[in-house]
Amino acid sequence: MEYLDEIWSNASSYYTRQATVSAPWADQNFLGAYACLKPGQYSQFHGYESVRIGNIHFAGDSTSAEFFGFMEGAAEEGQRAAQEIIDDYQ
Repeated sequence: MEYLDEIWSNASSYYTRQATVSAPWADQNFLGAYACLKPGQYSQFHGYESVRIGNIHFAGDSTSAEFFGFMEGAAEEGQRAAQEIIDDYQ
């Protein structure tokens, strides 16, 4: 576990091999970035972010109703938008 000390000073002395804690807000490299709707936005427009406007197709993690803010959401929404474009040409 000494390799942890190369990244986080003295980290191996705290690791007991019994549990781990995920605390991204405390990691200076994480910078606290994550997708999040503000109060009221869920009821005002969530679910509408992926609606096509003319020839513009929106995709990404923030357009996913089920996996908002996650890579899975970005992947599924990219596939959805691509299928919309394919459907336009069929």
